[in-house]
Amino acid sequence: MNHFLSTIRSSAKELQKTVCVTTTAMLTGLYVVLHTFTTIVINAVLQLRFSGIALAMIGALYGPVAGALSGGIGDLLKCVIRPTGGFFPGFTLAEMIRGAIYGFFLYKKKPTALRVFLACFCSCFVCDFILTTLWLTMMGNGAFLALLLSRALRCAIMVPIEFVLVYGSMQAIVRVRRGKFA
Repeated sequence: MNHFLSTIRSSAKELQKTVCVTTTAMLTGLYVVLHTFTTIVINAVLQLRFSGIALAMIGALYGPVAGALSGGIGDLLKCVIRPTGGFFPGFTLAEMIRGAIYGFFLYKKKPTALRVFLACFCSCFVCDFILTTLWLTMMGNGAFLALLLSRALRCAIMVPIEFVLVYGSMQAIVRVRRGKFA
């Protein structure tokens, strides 16, 4: 519990740095652009999105507080810039949780393959499989158990793809920090 709270405190202190705010703003913009232009719509409830990579980078660089704020602000921005349906605050909450999950798994930690995979898996399981299914059910888009199957399919497709993208990004960040990026 003490490590959990110290991670939150450390992440909150990051927000006082100009480089954190500017980098987070740029990556939040990337999140909105990726969400807008790289979404593959299979049907009304099954969509493949690649915007999670930006939240993963924010979480890894600046922690769960920055990741959560970026997820919430990014979700609100994408709803304003390109609305694709009615606004539902549950989806904003899910994106905030996604950013926080990446922050808890990757902030100030070596980005090993297992750690990145677990971050991607937990993000998909909690935010897409459980919360999004719950929100879609509450909005009247189907029965909970019926939606779980399509959400499970989405997770089975997206976890490996997101793992490769996030792991590659984390390795690039590590090389840049060491000065070995060519």
